[in-house]
Amino acid sequence: MATTSIITRTAYLAGYDPGASPDTETTARIDARLLDVSAAVMRYIGWRENDAGALTLASTAHTMVLGDDYALRDATRLTLPLGVVSAVSDVRSGEDVGGTSGTDYDLLVSGTDYRLDLTDPRRAALRWLGGEPSGSELRVTMTAGWSAVPEDLQGAVGQLVAWSLRLDARRGVASVSAQGMPSSSYRQERWPDDVLAVLDSYTAPHASVMRRPGVVVTRVAGGVG
Repeated sequence: MATTSIITRTAYLAGYDPGASPDTETTARIDARLLDVSAAVMRYIGWRENDAGALTLASTAHTMVLGDDYALRDATRLTLPLGVVSAVSDVRSGEDVGGTSGTDYDLLVSGTDYRLDLTDPRRAALRWLGGEPSGSELRVTMTAGWSAVPEDLQGAVGQLVAWSLRLDARRGVASVSAQGMPSSSYRQERWPDDVLAVLDSYTAPHASVMRRPGVVVTRVAGGVG
């Protein structure tokens, strides 16, 4: 899986370590941390890999299959899982929407079966025009993401990278993750509240049901601190 950093190294250094001229080893470490933190942040806000298998906030195609147990589906609408949706190109309803035979799903038509509601792009929805589709599954291909990632979201990632590197300096080399339990030689640190406040404002609709605290897993000499 390829991950695209939310903030560039140049922007990170300009904002959080101005005037620095990091050596090769430090540069490699910063680059790795930018990718690690970007991936952790995208997971935290509920982002998923796009159709090319890349984890990126750039505006790209995402195809998702949603079952009848999807919490944001009801008789009048389907709130799309990802925020910042700009278009929907394909909607299918059926029992096996991943099939290709042409008999295992119905292709829904924009303007006849549904209307794309972009009143709030962060909570884009399909409004049913002829009643809720009868299929147990819905497959939706949407274009989601930004042409330019908002500055406050970039800033939150930059701040989190700087914060995690400061933890490294105090406790040793760290690996950053938004999920998973640490071993006995690690401890979890909650992400700073001001960072979480920004990230929560960008949380994808479906992620609000699956929220878990952002943590960084940090090595602690001599065991759990």
